[in-house]
Amino acid sequence: MTDPFARLTDQIIRFKWIVIGSWVAVIAVAALLLAPHATEVLQGGSLVIPGSESDRADGLLRTKLDASSQNTAIVVIQSGDLTVDSPAFKAQVTQAAQLLGQVKGVRAVRTYYSGGGAAFASRDGHTTLITASLEGDEQAQQAVIPDLRKALASLNLQHWVTGFAAASYDSLGASEEDAHLAELIFLPVLFVLLLLVFRTLTAALIPLALGGLTVVLSQGLLYPLGILIPTSVFALNTGSMIGLGLCIDYSLIIVTRYREEVLDGQTPHDALLIAMATAGRSITYSGITVILAMSAMTALLWPIVMVRSISLSVALAAVIALAFALTLLPASLHLLGRHIESLAVLPRAKRPKPGELGFWYRLSDLIMARPAVWLVAGLAILVVLAAPLRTIVLGGPGIPAGVESSNGADIVSRAFGPGQLAPVQIVIQTSSQNGIWTPSMLGAIDDLTTELAADSRVAGVDSLRTALSSQPREAFTNLTPDKLGTAAGSLGNFVDAAGDTTTLFVYSKDREFDASTESLLTDIRDRILPSTAGLKNAKALAGGETAIFRDYETGLYARFPLIAAVVAALIFVVLMMFFQSIFLPLKAVILNLVSIAATFGVLVAVFQYGWGASLLGFTPLDRVSVISPAILYVVLFALSTDYEVFMLSRVKEYYKQTGRNREAVAAGLQHTAGVITAAAIILLGTFGSFAFGKTVVIKELGIGLGVGVFVDSTIVRIILVPATMRLMGAANWWIPGWLKRILPDLHEETGEAIAHGVVEVVEPGEAAAAAPKPQPRYSGTLTLSALPALAPAAASAPTSAGPAAPARLLVQGTWDGPSVISLSPARPLRIGRDVTNELRLID
Repeated sequence: MTDPFARLTDQIIRFKWIVIGSWVAVIAVAALLLAPHATEVLQGGSLVIPGSESDRADGLLRTKLDASSQNTAIVVIQSGDLTVDSPAFKAQVTQAAQLLGQVKGVRAVRTYYSGGGAAFASRDGHTTLITASLEGDEQAQQAVIPDLRKALASLNLQHWVTGFAAASYDSLGASEEDAHLAELIFLPVLFVLLLLVFRTLTAALIPLALGGLTVVLSQGLLYPLGILIPTSVFALNTGSMIGLGLCIDYSLIIVTRYREEVLDGQTPHDALLIAMATAGRSITYSGITVILAMSAMTALLWPIVMVRSISLSVALAAVIALAFALTLLPASLHLLGRHIESLAVLPRAKRPKPGELGFWYRLSDLIMARPAVWLVAGLAILVVLAAPLRTIVLGGPGIPAGVESSNGADIVSRAFGPGQLAPVQIVIQTSSQNGIWTPSMLGAIDDLTTELAADSRVAGVDSLRTALSSQPREAFTNLTPDKLGTAAGSLGNFVDAAGDTTTLFVYSKDREFDASTESLLTDIRDRILPSTAGLKNAKALAGGETAIFRDYETGLYARFPLIAAVVAALIFVVLMMFFQSIFLPLKAVILNLVSIAATFGVLVAVFQYGWGASLLGFTPLDRVSVISPAILYVVLFALSTDYEVFMLSRVKEYYKQTGRNREAVAAGLQHTAGVITAAAIILLGTFGSFAFGKTVVIKELGIGLGVGVFVDSTIVRIILVPATMRLMGAANWWIPGWLKRILPDLHEETGEAIAHGVVEVVEPGEAAAAAPKPQPRYSGTLTLSALPALAPAAASAPTSAGPAAPARLLVQGTWDGPSVISLSPARPLRIGRDVTNELRLID
């Protein structure tokens, strides 16, 4: 056999116990030593892009003023009766500050009573804030959060620990809970779905078991990955979710083809070779496409930790799923043999009798009878689904609902205002010590504070000027450190010890991701800071959560067109090589774009408009996470290749046999639509399981992937593909001659050729000839009948090339060629131009 997939499978069968034993060892290491520790090395969902303006501002705030939002835990303390002026309230806050200061990893603590000032008390005085600056990197800061909460357990007043580090810690916990929820509730649902598809317990357990092993190994690999590079917690669920879906999908396709071949009379061995050389080939190209697409995204967006983590985890999961499908699955199937049909729980589905047309064949034929009408109708549905995409608003990923950091943030929003936890932070750095304490710089700070406070979008401003508001402007602009007296102790929030850096906190009236806050940031960066006198020789940066999000969005989507083009081009080239066609890959790319737009439209309707929010258990945020569209685009584009290759491979098989486009499409759909539908339902269950978790980003990815798979497997695969292929006719398979000559041909052998070991050959000496002679071509109609061999005695001679005496065919009819044709394994007879329309002698 020449097919590489059949040869690989043959070797795996020979050494199946070694293959199975090796995988058992690898999985044992991952399950026992690696996966349990994966969460210890994962980080939260930071959106900071290294080198961006917000990152530079955050760096100055962290090193100069110890005021970075990224390394600060915020404790919210509230009383229904007491206020900040009450001695009992003050005693509790002071006690809390002392307890926090004793926790290892806390560098400094500020309260309303010690350096915080008026910004640390709510308008009604019943709520106050404590800030705790944390040491170390993001992982170290996350690790401190449970210690902070434990230290405050003795407080009598209500309190919550929130802030970025706390939100990251809670997101990690929510991700673990979501993963356990999926495993405990939805794996049984997937098992029931697989039982309905396969109807035997043994066959249903195989994809489920391999999917579970994919999850274990994917999570195990996150541990060394998290040690080597910063890795976001979102990689935990995303990699597991997509890895589980891919492995079940790949296994379903291969097992279905294997059982089909056995039912058609093949031996289990031959059936496995055929399944791996056909369905195995299809899932290989699909898997490679996923891996390459996610690898390209990882490389192009490497500085963006969250996206890099997700794309890298998906690529690793795809590698694992593909490796299992190509090695462990065939080894297991060969071990089971015909026992895969044992333990039947439902009667086997009836197969169409010879000559009987199945449901999918009839439906496809119905669509192709009026292809233009069906094409317009299918596209209209997708356009309607995509309509909400026009109003998409992107925002930050948010905090999982119901966790302590989220509840604390809600309390702050109600007590202080929506923008209190995430102000725009302006950082000004001069080039000399005490450079802030000059009349021109102090005048600039006064001007900035006055202008920003008067802005209708601003709820308040805290700055060096507001801390010294009792000073008239003239006195303020002439201040020097030696003139501050007792006021110096309260200025640590605004001026560093060297006197060369200061900050202003600008509190928006709206949330950090709202349009008004974003427009405020734009004005500060583009108009207010550049036009403020006195800042010409200073470095002035605008940071904070809104700025971090803005820089993240810009960094991600500035490169997104390149990513989109690379992924589309990659899939186009792979499909062009596989199908030796121009139109089929072009059609696939266009339909993918339309179906992904429809998916994004549904995402906007659910998460931005709030349709179905109560059912899914979340509060609409009036936005879509900035992360989701980019990830969904690449993953869905790659996943769609799976069904495209699987379906059109069968269409191509039938087209080679018949040369009739309409019949080939209908027959191909008949043999693949059921499997595609079943796979889509199972993927819907897999991805849908994450729609009920706490983490909004994971909800978005789960629903987005589920909707995308559903749209692709129904409207696209069942309606649009047959309609477009019917309209294009023979043009489906056209490719320019010059391109065909230089393009690698990824064609597959037929099932019969694989099963019987037929080797495709050319005329003797043709491969070595520098300029091979053109083969003779004849035309006309002919009838063939067998003649006795010329040298029957020689037939017993041993040879590896087939029988010594060639078969002879007598030609009759209006035929302008020879009347007798010799046929041997080395000399096939080709009828027409299609390489598959050949008569050949089988060894």
